Amino acid sequence: MINNDFQNYLIQTKELFGDLLFLDEESVKDFIQYGDSNSKTVFIKKASSDSKEKVIFQNMLKALKLSMSQILVIDLINPGKLKSNKINNFLKKSQSNTIIILGLDIAQVILEIKHDLDTLRMKDHTVYNKKVIPTYSLKDMVSEPHFKKYVWSDLKVIV
Repeated sequence: MINNDFQNYLIQTKELFGDLLFLDEESVKDFIQYGDSNSKTVFIKKASSDSKEKVIFQNMLKALKLSMSQILVIDLINPGKLKSNKINNFLKKSQSNTIIILGLDIAQVILEIKHDLDTLRMKDHTVYNKKVIPTYSLKDMVSEPHFKKYVWSDLKVIV
């Protein structure tokens, strides 16, 4: 969770300067992590402010009988510019044993495989002896609701 002071800062900044925020590209982090840093389950997804995506993610956790305090979430700021070594170094050090990747572009970078999502979903993957489950992104599930059943099929193995 974003702490309240930081969230208030972001709200005030938006009120003062609008929706555009210019940052030095060198100072931007590749990802933000929140939740339990010692969790055995990690979700990696694209950072989003879309309320529908947030609802779907919360519903996924509820269906899996998980809460934010039981998982680690890694929100990628710009998956298109993600360098596999940065995220993989983080994953290597993590306490997790299961990594759920929401989205094809992220899965391709982390797994270093350029297959389509259907192919990735059908195979078993590991990174640093951790089970990796690639599946559809939250954006995919918003635009194509029938993908939710496939995501559930992918994720129910962790219940």
